Amino acid sequence: KVSHFEVDNSPFPSPDEPAARNWQTAPSRIPHYLSRSLNSIHFPSLRLLALDFPATRRRDATGHADVIDDACGSAFPTFVANLSSARNLERLRFTAGRLMAAERSGQMEASYEILAENLGRCGRLMDLEVSNLGFVRGYRDPLYSVALLRAVIPTILRGKLERLKVAIAGNPSDPIYARKLSTRGIDPAFDFFEAALSAEGLSVLELSISTSLVLFNLLVAAASIGEATRPSRLTKLRLNYEYDGAPLVDLSLAPLLDCFPECLSLESVFLNFPAECWEGEENVAALWRLLENKPSLSSVTISFSCFVDKSGRMIEAMAEGLAPIIGSKVLCKLSVFGLRAVGGEEMSLLQKSLRASGMMCDKFQVRNNRGGKYDVMIMNNRKLMEGESVRDVKDEFEEFQWVLLQEQRIL
Repeated sequence: KVSHFEVDNSPFPSPDEPAARNWQTAPSRIPHYLSRSLNSIHFPSLRLLALDFPATRRRDATGHADVIDDACGSAFPTFVANLSSARNLERLRFTAGRLMAAERSGQMEASYEILAENLGRCGRLMDLEVSNLGFVRGYRDPLYSVALLRAVIPTILRGKLERLKVAIAGNPSDPIYARKLSTRGIDPAFDFFEAALSAEGLSVLELSISTSLVLFNLLVAAASIGEATRPSRLTKLRLNYEYDGAPLVDLSLAPLLDCFPECLSLESVFLNFPAECWEGEENVAALWRLLENKPSLSSVTISFSCFVDKSGRMIEAMAEGLAPIIGSKVLCKLSVFGLRAVGGEEMSLLQKSLRASGMMCDKFQVRNNRGGKYDVMIMNNRKLMEGESVRDVKDEFEEFQWVLLQEQRIL
């Protein structure tokens, strides 16, 4: 009996070097390792299960390659079937990347339906982490599984999860299945985001989207539903959207950020969005609402992706929202990336208040803009660690101010 079983996708060691005998090299040393392990494990005793469905060594190559990718054929079906008896499972993490190739032919639909049923039998599951993206030969962009999204929705709606972390990217791996659902008025991506944003019992919510404008639009659409219940117990919020396609138009973050002002127990916030998403006064106000009245907020990281703050209000809104926890010395970390056209006076006032609370700026990179404005590439402030003093650590903002003062004297 085991309580913890974990397999990752570590690269196979070179044939010329002896492989270390540990759990990370097991798939390269033991034939059909994952499938046979999942068939032998006593699932009722499991507390944590983390699977990456790696390729594995063959038992007898006999003219074939020494390595086989058996995730779809044996490992995943074995996992899905045995999950029905994992009644004590508390944490489940799995990566579905190697399953995407089989999805295009519809082979995985039944397996995901059984996964949804058996996840419902994991009555103690509190922590669910899913990487729903993978690359298939012949396709430039990543793919995600529509059926997998449908499979996890009932578990979220059950309301027992405390931590939900999902990464999703690209286009549907089975477009025919996605179109069939669409004709019936079903959009699993929208339904998933709606469920995630209405999960009141969550303490940790991490959503990451990349290379898909459609998915981001669905996330904002789900956030825009009026009168919906919203998480209120979050301690950690991480929202990430990476997009390198055509310029985005009329994509406001405000509906999404406004899902979380009532999360009064927030301790950590991480936001990363394209510059276009920050345009408009409504987004400045929404960021202020997210940050204000959070007495336990100790870590804030925001990437603006080189957003030009034409209103000049963004850094001021951040300073106003964070002022109470800066004054009470609760805030331990503040990181800002890619915020352009920041007023020098507003930046100095924020840094002064941070310094007064015992924080220092250990990384500060700016470019001179025009008329007393600056492009802040990196501004990282942190609390001094135990044993450190202001004399031991160089404050890069103070150094920047000194250099600026010398330049002004020369002029």
